[in-house]
Amino acid sequence: EQVGIQSVDMDVSKLYEYTRYIDVDKNFVSKSKEPIIILEYPYSEPGFFVLDGNHRISQAHLRKEASIPTYVLPEGAMPLLAPQKLFILLAKIHRNLTFLGLYMIGDITLSQLKEWYLPISNEEWL
Repeated sequence: EQVGIQSVDMDVSKLYEYTRYIDVDKNFVSKSKEPIIILEYPYSEPGFFVLDGNHRISQAHLRKEASIPTYVLPEGAMPLLAPQKLFILLAKIHRNLTFLGLYMIGDITLSQLKEWYLPISNEEWL
């Protein structure tokens, strides 16, 4: 809220599709009433990362709640969240591998791959 981002209600079942693969302590009871925080990341399924709130999502799912308050950060916020060079490098590698996979299965063309690929260092296309 301090930076002008309003929370939105998101479908717990959609969020749980991501969280169910995260190892959360089923006995942990979160006392936080704050909205969860997700980062839009269209290069992966389901299209976002949960930055804060995996336990709250899991608990809301167990209580069969329909929605949960959520702050949705745009993809461009990633460098602001984690300016460490290692994190940015890992994000580039993940993005590039995702696009390479899409190219290999025929979902994108070579020209699209070249356009969307983020060079890691002094890489050149042969």
